[in-house]
Amino acid sequence: MAFEIPDTYKDTTPSEQLDKKTLNKMIWRSLFLQASFNYERMQAGGWLYSILPGLEKIHKDKDDLSASMSHNLEFFNTHPFLVNFVMGIVLSLEQNKADIPTIRAVRVAAMGPLGGIGDALFWFTLVPITAGITSNMALTGNLAAPLVFLLVFNVVQFALRYFLMHWSYNMGT
Repeated sequence: MAFEIPDTYKDTTPSEQLDKKTLNKMIWRSLFLQASFNYERMQAGGWLYSILPGLEKIHKDKDDLSASMSHNLEFFNTHPFLVNFVMGIVLSLEQNKADIPTIRAVRVAAMGPLGGIGDALFWFTLVPITAGITSNMALTGNLAAPLVFLLVFNVVQFALRYFLMHWSYNMGT
């Protein structure tokens, strides 16, 4: 017998705000978003793994946590560097105990556009520009070229992950 996801949580009292330590933990966990990628639910396993510390603090009721985990394990696919934006909004809705269909709708509505925006920002802009500059450095014999590439790329993506998580969570609240 399949688990039926309810439309509302049993405990509808908003929970306390998540602390920065929990938000930062989820940022680091989001690095594993695609670790359990599959063709049925895409990034759903990594998505649930990423937000689970927040869900555990938000939902004290075992049934509510189970319902939240179930609906957050549904199909999910977005750009891995912008996922923190969706995480912040969804966690804010979860914290305020919004209706489950609303949370699902927001998650689905945000993931598609962010996939396209992330591809344009990172794979079609940041990587070609950074690679172009550092490949020219490498051709002139500069051994720092690959390190500069990795440094620039990772500083940008980590700064964006951190900023988007905190900003979207606070904006959603």
